[in-house]
Amino acid sequence: MNRLKIIVVLTIISHTILFSQSSGEVRKLYYQALQALGRGEIELAYTNFTNILNIKDQNRIILKPFIAKAYYFLGEIYFLKEDFDNAIVSYRKVLEKFPREEIYRKAFYKLGRTLIIAERLAEGIPVLEEFIAKYFTDEKKLIPSSYYWLAKAYLKRGEKEKALSFFNKILYEFPDSAFAYEARQNINSLGALENNKIEISKISSEKNEAELLKEKEKNIKLQKEKELLDKISKLLEIKEKLLEIKLNLIEEFAKEKEEIDEN
Repeated sequence: MNRLKIIVVLTIISHTILFSQSSGEVRKLYYQALQALGRGEIELAYTNFTNILNIKDQNRIILKPFIAKAYYFLGEIYFLKEDFDNAIVSYRKVLEKFPREEIYRKAFYKLGRTLIIAERLAEGIPVLEEFIAKYFTDEKKLIPSSYYWLAKAYLKRGEKEKALSFFNKILYEFPDSAFAYEARQNINSLGALENNKIEISKISSEKNEAELLKEKEKNIKLQKEKELLDKISKLLEIKEKLLEIKLNLIEEFAKEKEEIDEN
């Protein structure tokens, strides 16, 4: 009986050591992947995150946060490469498999945003609307950007009133956010273009050639302003991509440092 107890204890100790080594290796691999991504070594980061997904015993509770984050950051890598379909697949993996993990909410938002950028509006709009409904109180940082992408989605669908309502929400609820300037520019541009259309429709055949030319020049100017606004929007999209990923990396580095210091 004593011999059996000794064997059981030794077996437990052996499994505990192996498990500790396994989790330590995954943590190290994850940290190296973050470092590579921070240095801009995208392919190395991709390889390391993929290797995390290839480990055995993924159901172990202690490994789940690393696996969830690996899917999330693979989504970020695909997004940077503008491979939106694979980014969507990666974010969805987080939502499907890891609803209790901390990274879940960010993946939720990123899924909606990426669907809209990929022109999959019918899928993206309800995702972001659900995100806002669920996390309005807890995720204030992501709400103005959610409003922004919903506004962009409704603009793409030609629903200007709905788009304007979300741009206005940014101004009234989050006037200090990074999206406030963009929202204001869109509101001004849409209002000016609409007013100009009304004015042009009222031009009568009695107007002389000079007046018609003046109206035409005004319309051209407004169109150029709209094109400039589109370029600014694109720059904002790129800036948001890089800034969000950078902030995520900073947060993850800080957490990993705390874990390493504790161990």
